[in-house]
Amino acid sequence: MIIVTSLIGSALVLLGFGVFFGSDATGAEKWTSLIPAVFGVILVALAAAGSRSPGARKHAAHAAVVLTTLGFILSMGRLVPSLFADGPINQRAAFSLTAMAVLCLLHVWFSIRSFIHARRERKIAEAKAKSAGPGPT
Repeated sequence: MIIVTSLIGSALVLLGFGVFFGSDATGAEKWTSLIPAVFGVILVALAAAGSRSPGARKHAAHAAVVLTTLGFILSMGRLVPSLFADGPINQRAAFSLTAMAVLCLLHVWFSIRSFIHARRERKIAEAKAKSAGPGPT
C-alpha cells in the first residue's frame, strides 16, 4: 500500500504543478490549482512515514485514507456546483478537480481492499496460532 500511496501522491503533485504552470490565470485562482499538489505532498510524506517503522504503517495508512476521502469530497464539492453554474466552465479547473477526485477515490478503493486483506491475514494467523495450541511443556 505504501507504493500505491506514493504513486497517487506523486500523481497529485504532478497534477497540481502541471495545472499551476500551464494555467494563464492570475491571483488566488492560480494558487488554488496547487491544492492537489498539497494533498500529494502530504500523501507522499505519510507513505514515507509508514515505510519507516512497521508500527507506524497502520496509522499512516489510516491517515492517508482519511486524507484522500476528504480530497474526494472537497474536489467533488467544488466540481459539481461549477458544472451547474451559469456561465462558461473553466476547463482546466474542471479537469484538475475531476482528476483529483478520481485519484483520491482510487486511493480510497485500494486502501479498503488492503485493509480487508490485512484483516483476513490477521484472522488466519490467529486461527493457526489457536489451533496449534500451547507448546510442549
